[in-house]
Amino acid sequence: MNSTVATQVGSGHLRAVCEPVSIDQIGTDEINEIVAKMRQINDAMGGVGISANQVGHNLRISIVAVRPTEARPDQSGSAEYVMFNPEIVHSAGKTKMYEGCLSVAEAGLFANVTRAKKVTVKYTDESGSEMTKELSGLEGRVVQHEIAHLNGRVFLDEKYDPESLKSRSEYLKFREKQRKNV
Repeated sequence: MNSTVATQVGSGHLRAVCEPVSIDQIGTDEINEIVAKMRQINDAMGGVGISANQVGHNLRISIVAVRPTEARPDQSGSAEYVMFNPEIVHSAGKTKMYEGCLSVAEAGLFANVTRAKKVTVKYTDESGSEMTKELSGLEGRVVQHEIAHLNGRVFLDEKYDPESLKSRSEYLKFREKQRKNV
């Protein structure tokens, strides 16, 4: 696998349900190397989140790093955080938003996906502490997207409007038109 590209759709890693990471594994050289590789690929590809199976490791690790990207240049950023064994313990409402994915980057697909409007996620952080966060907006969506990866799903497996499916170039034109109309 190219060291700066996420595993692409079609790889068995993306369809596997990932294994939990034990508290004793957090902070080990092996896990730190996986997290470093995840950061490297997420940064190189301009992503807002990535999961371990997207870099060839079937472990329940995700990074959330919401920031401005080519697809969302006007997006405000949030602090990056690593989640071990994340799980959604509560969700509320439904909302649609366009999503893309590092694992469909070669295909360059975007679609308007329905997900929960707000989620409460429980996870272990890099220091081994149990965390609970209530999230909405893009940050909440990224968490749902990454947890779906850990369960062997990609965004095209979720409920989306088939009419909304766009190539990367068409999506960027669509976003530019939206920005000009605001």
